[in-house]
Amino acid sequence: MKTSMAFFLTLLSLTAHAGLSKEVFIRGKIGNDFDDKKVKVIDSYGQTYYLSRGAFPSDFKFRQGEPFAIEVHERELGKVTVVKK
Repeated sequence: MKTSMAFFLTLLSLTAHAGLSKEVFIRGKIGNDFDDKKVKVIDSYGQTYYLSRGAFPSDFKFRQGEPFAIEVHERELGKVTVVKK
């Protein structure tokens, strides 16, 4: 009984994990450095880093201090460049 219950719980947790989104929600403001490839952002936690410009909607207006809220695919997080203070 214990073995079948453990198997069931393992299967249930894997199924739940498989249904999770691969998107990460980021909210913040555009920083003072951006070009046609990357954008400096300050997120809602005060962390500063660069994101790919392609992570933003195509009609987004890049202006310093412009607020944003986007979902970024987790594969983009491996390309994030953190700005050390």
